[in-house]
Amino acid sequence: MKILRHQGSLEATDELYSLASGPDRRVSLYHSCVVNGIRFHTKDRDDRHTTQNSGVLVLGDHYEDMIDFYGVLLNVVVLDYIFNNQVVLFKCEWFDTDPNKKRLQDDGVLRCINVDNKWYEEDPYVLASQAQQIFYVNDPKLGSSWKVVQKVLHRHIFDVPEQTTTNDSENDNEDPTIEEAYQENDSTDIVWSVNQDCNVLQYQRADGDPSYIDIENVVDHGRRFENDDLTAFINDQDEEDETLVDYCSEDNENSDEEDHDSDSDSDS
Repeated sequence: MKILRHQGSLEATDELYSLASGPDRRVSLYHSCVVNGIRFHTKDRDDRHTTQNSGVLVLGDHYEDMIDFYGVLLNVVVLDYIFNNQVVLFKCEWFDTDPNKKRLQDDGVLRCINVDNKWYEEDPYVLASQAQQIFYVNDPKLGSSWKVVQKVLHRHIFDVPEQTTTNDSENDNEDPTIEEAYQENDSTDIVWSVNQDCNVLQYQRADGDPSYIDIENVVDHGRRFENDDLTAFINDQDEEDETLVDYCSEDNENSDEEDHDSDSDSDS
């Protein structure tokens, strides 16, 4: 690979060259990791919390048979390569589920495994991208040494199958019912309908000619009306109470009559 890189070959990509050069001797260890939108925690971290995120399931080869390997996550190892490349590994502890040892029971509904025995202790590492998250539940029927394996569909995570691009010759051999998804920019199947309201009120008379009014006369009349109202308001404050005037006049007349009577008595 180094020779191809030195020769400028296109096969010696940065990724292959970084793998061929080997990782840095210094590794990074973590207690948690997010892979494909799923958060994994180590078993030590789960033991201190009420949640469980350390269950791991990996499909692997066991004596030329593909079986499911069940375990727990012990550590997250990150290897650094040149060109800022990284490889994330899971160090796991695998439970012995050898079919010949009857340490796995499956009744078609629930799958239970024995967690007392371990295997593949010399091969604990897997790629983080290969791991699936599972949960272990205590089995009250078989005892504390057995766990019920629970697979769940995580929220907000969807496994959408990807379709690769093929040649036309290969497409001829495919199922004709499988078609590529297609969406039009505009929808032509929408039926538009308009409801006409026949009970519309008409505010303009149609049985006569319109009358035109000079706007200046309307403005002058409005101003004159405002001035008259203002004058009436001011004059209303200056008017005297006629009842009070009449009352004062009667008092004066009565006082004059009393004076006249007193003068007549004195003369007599």
